[in-house]
Amino acid sequence: MEKRALILLVCMAILAIANVAKGGEFVVTGYNDGEFTLNNSREMQVLEEIEKIKKDARFQDQNFIPNILVEGLASLKGNHIDNEGLSEKRANVIVALISNKLPHAKINRLPKGDSENTKEVHVKWDFVQTAKPAKSGMDTAAIIITVLISTAVIAVVVLRRAKSNDKEVTKDQTQTKSVIAKVDGKTYSISARVDGRFYILPFMGDNGELVKRDSPEKVKKAFVWIMRNKGEGFTAQRNELLSRGVISVSN
Repeated sequence: MEKRALILLVCMAILAIANVAKGGEFVVTGYNDGEFTLNNSREMQVLEEIEKIKKDARFQDQNFIPNILVEGLASLKGNHIDNEGLSEKRANVIVALISNKLPHAKINRLPKGDSENTKEVHVKWDFVQTAKPAKSGMDTAAIIITVLISTAVIAVVVLRRAKSNDKEVTKDQTQTKSVIAKVDGKTYSISARVDGRFYILPFMGDNGELVKRDSPEKVKKAFVWIMRNKGEGFTAQRNELLSRGVISVSN
C-alpha cells in the first residue's frame, strides 16, 4: 500500500511538470547513404512538426520564443571525417527550413557524426522565457512542483531501498542446475543459475548481458553452441572458466 502511494506521488510530479512546460521532439529518417537534402515526405514531416510548435500556447506569448536543438547524424559507413561533415549538412538543411518558418526561434545545431550509427536528424524543441515579470517569491505552481519533485525523489530512494532489501531476501533462494554438453567426444558440465523462470549461464553475450534461456532444453542448446563457438569472445570466456574449474570436463 505504501509503495502504491509513493508511485502515485511520482506520477503526480511527472504530470505537474508536463503540464507546466511541455515541449516535443521528432526524428527525420529515410536518408540514403551520403544524402542530406529533403525529399517531399521529409519536408512535409518537418512542416507538420513546425505547425505543432505554432499551436503551443506559448507561441502566442511575447515573453516566450521557441528553443530548438537540431542533431545531425550519420551511419558508420565511410570515414569518420566525411560522416562528421554529412551529419552537419543534414542538420543545416533542417535548420534552414525551420529558420524560414520560425524566424524568431532560437536554434542550436549539433552535428554528431557517426556516434550513433544512424542516418537521421533528431529535433528537440521547447520554449524559453525571454522576459520574466518581477515577483516577490515563488508562485503557487512552482511551490507545488517543488514539493512534488522532492516527494518523488524521496519516493524513488525508498523504493530502491525496498527493492534492494527484497533482492537480499530472495538471494539465498536462488537455485542452480547442472547443464551438460557433449562436444567433440568430451563431456562438459556447468552450473546454471535459476532465477524465476530463467536459466542463466556465466557467459557474457554479444549484447553485454549474461546468456539466459527460459527452459532446460534451451539452456542446454545454448551451452552446446557456446562450447562449439570459435569466436574470440566466447573462446576467452571458456578458457577462463575452464581454468577456474567453473566448467568441468571429462572424456
